[in-house]
Amino acid sequence: MMAAKQILEVFVNLNIMLALGCLIWLGLQALVAKTALRHAFILQLAALKTVLALILLSPVLAIAATQAVELFSPGRSLVLSDFVVAAYLRGEIAMDAIRFEQILNTRENWTERFLLMNTKGPAIVALLLAAGMVVAILRLARSALQLHHLLDDSYLWKRVGPVDVRLSDRIAVPMATRGLFRRHVLLPSDLISDSDRRRIAIAHELQHFRQSDLEWEIVFELTRPFFFWNPAFTLLKRRFNRLRELACDQAVVSRYRVAPLDYARCLLHFCERSVGLAQAQRLNVALLSAGRKDARQELANRLLSLKSTASQLSAPRRHLIALACVMGTFLSFAGASLEAPKDWSHDRLMLSTVVNLERLRADR
Repeated sequence: MMAAKQILEVFVNLNIMLALGCLIWLGLQALVAKTALRHAFILQLAALKTVLALILLSPVLAIAATQAVELFSPGRSLVLSDFVVAAYLRGEIAMDAIRFEQILNTRENWTERFLLMNTKGPAIVALLLAAGMVVAILRLARSALQLHHLLDDSYLWKRVGPVDVRLSDRIAVPMATRGLFRRHVLLPSDLISDSDRRRIAIAHELQHFRQSDLEWEIVFELTRPFFFWNPAFTLLKRRFNRLRELACDQAVVSRYRVAPLDYARCLLHFCERSVGLAQAQRLNVALLSAGRKDARQELANRLLSLKSTASQLSAPRRHLIALACVMGTFLSFAGASLEAPKDWSHDRLMLSTVVNLERLRADR
């Protein structure tokens, strides 16, 4: 029972931190949009990856923050409910003690009800969560199986270091994926006769490997069963996909010296080929997303972004370092504040005494 309760608390805390991180990221984007870094897509992508990594590590960061406070300031608590109790005892919150304690213990009471499953509400929620997780896992398994069949039906054209460049008759748009040991770039077979578009397509997919985009795609898909119901997850995934492609386009045009007009024509060519086609969107990164409702708007954004200057590639990394430090500190303390109190403090004993006195007075 205790282990299940701890797992559930970590699950809830991670979802709260995900929502909090999403709000922070939206605020950062709004600020960046008003600065000279608004077209620094590579730096923005690195910043978003930093935020996502810190969110996933928030349980560990919370423990580290708690241990640091106990080491340098013994007896001080970071738990938010402890601060609220102290504020109540100081008279800063005007409320009956019994009502205040009920509100304070709301999360703990819901957790116990959920684990006991003694009412219909928690049972229905648990059933919906389990069903959603199963659906997400099945979709992931289907995508993995589709990619496995694609790789099996393709044939090796050449090898570029740890990357296999393969040709396939079953795809219309180039894509990149990876296995445990090898990375794969899949090209439509007819692209072999078009050297210009083939060069752009390979450069684009290799850039995704350099940005570790495949690894992040895998992280998103492996965590989707736990966060599928959280709107913050969906929003961050969409923002990540957008920045991933904008950063890749910017890097390819600048570093591989591809003319923006040629690159735009290549994107339009594959857009025409992919109209109406369904394509696996998981565990791979395609040159252009197909079969999506917002594909037209995505393409327009990418074409317009090609006008951004190459100088944005060298945007100072100190912004990223500063962001990591600030976000790491903030999420550490935010995560620690969500933890359940470890023992009965003096303030909580005082609150319990006040509650008992109010109950005795009410009984009289």
